[in-house]
Amino acid sequence: ELEATEERLFAIRGLARKHSVAPDDLANFADLLRDRLNRLDQGADDIASLEKSAKQAATAYAEAAETLSEARAEAAARLDAAVMAELAPLKMERAEFRTALTAGDPGPDGSDEATFTVATNPGAPAGALNRIASGGELSRFLLALKVCLTGDTPGVTMIFDEIDRGGGGATADA
Repeated sequence: ELEATEERLFAIRGLARKHSVAPDDLANFADLLRDRLNRLDQGADDIASLEKSAKQAATAYAEAAETLSEARAEAAARLDAAVMAELAPLKMERAEFRTALTAGDPGPDGSDEATFTVATNPGAPAGALNRIASGGELSRFLLALKVCLTGDTPGVTMIFDEIDRGGGGATADA
């Protein structure tokens, strides 16, 4: 019986050395290891739950992005019509202005990329506003955009510096 007890004490001291704990703390260390093992066993369930949550979040994002895309398409059509109406007084009645919405990288602002495209001459292909328009045309497009985006907001005064740059004659008068 003494020999069995000494072997048990030897085993306890060996475990304490192996795990760098005091022999009296082995019971607490065993509880800690059991908790870790339980958490590892539950990890598969947690992963499944997180995957389900991620799938639900992706579905909700896709629905919200689609709703936002539809709203953007409607707003783009209204903006296009408003800018086209403002171009005539600026002596650009033959120019075409369109807002092109294309699929982009999903992010916090949705999954659309918006680009302003213009065709300054009838029959000419449309292209990005910053590449197609000359300096004077760009000034007039931006003036029309600013007027449209401020809308009928009461009490708003727009002050421009060198607004007639790149324009002259009838365009400057307009």
